[in-house]
Amino acid sequence: MNTTIMTTKEIREQGLQAPPQKLGTAGMIKFFQQFEIGSGDYTKERKKILK
Repeated sequence: MNTTIMTTKEIREQGLQAPPQKLGTAGMIKFFQQFEIGSGDYTKERKKILK
């Protein structure tokens, strides 16, 4: 696969097809949970904790 000639849409579509085939449904869910957007302000919390 040559990603330099694929559009962003094509890469996203192929990426979304790969996990269910390789990981199964439960594995796919765990995979996508890794990309969950967090909350809070890590920098402020870290400075507060490490004072």
